[in-house]
Amino acid sequence: SALQKELQKQQPGKGGSLGKVVERRTRRKPQSAILIGGIDNVMVRFANCCNPLPGEPVTGFITRGRGLTVHAKNCPQVLASDIDRRVDIEWDMQRKTTRPVKIQVVCSDQKGMLVGISGAITNADANICSASVHARGDEKGTNLFEIDVENLEHLNRVIREIKKVKGVNRVERIKN
Repeated sequence: SALQKELQKQQPGKGGSLGKVVERRTRRKPQSAILIGGIDNVMVRFANCCNPLPGEPVTGFITRGRGLTVHAKNCPQVLASDIDRRVDIEWDMQRKTTRPVKIQVVCSDQKGMLVGISGAITNADANICSASVHARGDEKGTNLFEIDVENLEHLNRVIREIKKVKGVNRVERIKN
């Protein structure tokens, strides 16, 4: 892969921004659940544009000075990028981690909806990081939640639980 070739050319700390990224990363505890062709200690960040979750097909993009950015494989931003800077990566499904994801819930504007929705999220074993609730004036409410989920399957379970709540009209994942 392009990342492996670049790493073979450079010794960590001996010139080149990628070498510095690798050296700096070795001092930190590994936090990502990403496998990069068997290479460890690469600084990894997740793209805000598509916010990929474990279980979704992903691709890596080598950024200048910031290591590797993980994108969903079908992300328009990565599809429009330089193909030579893309690398094959995959999720390390053995590592248990959570990722934040935003969901929007459109529902009836009635008493008890927030309790029902938050209960459904809890029943699906997800944590609510933030919530925003708005009455729209057309007897509907729009709720935006940021929740922590383990993977795509977990997100789908949360969505199914929320859809069971009486008065919920629509639930969808929000990508930036």
